[in-house]
Amino acid sequence: MNSSKSPKEIENNINFRESSIPDPDYTEIQKIQNGDMQAFKNIVEKYQDKVRNLTYSVLGEKSLVDDVAQEVFTKVYLKSKGFRFESKFSTWLYQITLNKCRDELRKKTIRSFFIIKDSDNIHAQDRTTEQIESINLSEIVREQISKLPRKLREVVILKDISNLSYREISTVLNCNEGTVKSRLFRGRMELKTKLTPFRKELGF
Repeated sequence: MNSSKSPKEIENNINFRESSIPDPDYTEIQKIQNGDMQAFKNIVEKYQDKVRNLTYSVLGEKSLVDDVAQEVFTKVYLKSKGFRFESKFSTWLYQITLNKCRDELRKKTIRSFFIIKDSDNIHAQDRTTEQIESINLSEIVREQISKLPRKLREVVILKDISNLSYREISTVLNCNEGTVKSRLFRGRMELKTKLTPFRKELGF
């Protein structure tokens, strides 16, 4: 009798074992659900930099980062009793953060209708070599990521900046892993095209 398993069966078995490993944050979340403020402070200290980095990567405005991060952790505390321990806490946290960023982007879009554009603004394509050289390389990349379509931009940020797994990203964005991989491929290709004018500065 052939006892060998197909690659898919092996993969499913591995995924099952991985999902059965308790999230180390669960203990802290249970304490938060019981009103333990020290546990909440522990979570904030552990994840505040990741939340701030994700927020800045999505919004691109340092002035908004602290306010959005504060709103994120406030919602985590207020909604903690709704956490069902069905996914990693960090995945739930990234969902909240991304939704807050989307809200802020919508507000930003609305505000833009009431702001008179300065005709003397310098566009990226009009920058001199000296101006480009003065910009931090990471800012060049971040600026071009911000120009990607939203669905591609979010996947690139979550994977290449926040280092989430395909499974975590699929949970955060509520789509299957195949869709995540497809969007990531397209996003990376579009980003590479957008970065072509800066290849000398970026060294590729």
